[in-house]
Amino acid sequence: MNKPPKQQIFNGIKFTRDDRTGYYLSTVRVKNGKRQRMHVYVWEYYFSDVPKGCHIHHINGDRADNRIENLAAIPGVEHTTYHAKKHAKEDPHQIMESLAKAREAAKMWHSSEDGEVWHKAHFQRMKEKLYQKRLYVCQWCGKVFESSKSGAKFCCNKCRSAARRNSHVDDEIRFCSKCGAAFSINRYYTQTKCPECRGRWR
Repeated sequence: MNKPPKQQIFNGIKFTRDDRTGYYLSTVRVKNGKRQRMHVYVWEYYFSDVPKGCHIHHINGDRADNRIENLAAIPGVEHTTYHAKKHAKEDPHQIMESLAKAREAAKMWHSSEDGEVWHKAHFQRMKEKLYQKRLYVCQWCGKVFESSKSGAKFCCNKCRSAARRNSHVDDEIRFCSKCGAAFSINRYYTQTKCPECRGRWR
């Protein structure tokens, strides 16, 4: 694959390729006293200012191809999402490495003096909201109760346990120690006999 040219000229203005980004940047100040990327300059040359919130996109993905027919103004969010997905698909290992570095840097910052100061200040700002009590209706007994826990469902541990037992999420199959029949029972219960044998035994 041929390496893109280091420089391109449009409308008498020279643009030099940035080896880090692949974009071409004007060698002189061309708008509002600032240098400008070539693809943006070319698009504005034909259509005026870029619409607010839009980016100029290279349709074929080649940042060296700054012909007007290869440029399109699209919403910035759409443009950013497109390139993020494209980059993740083409180089997933680099994405994972970047995330790992970011997590490690965040961990170090949160444990630093600056991080501790921020956490204390954030807690002071948020504590009233965090511990503000709200009214809820118990999903088991229907009682109205207060709780500072967001999305509270039960008024007490008794109702929480009763609702869990009723959901049978903890049920398991056992075999009766007397008759050998299979029966369903909560895994936290100690019974080893099926309901029929327990009745006879009693």
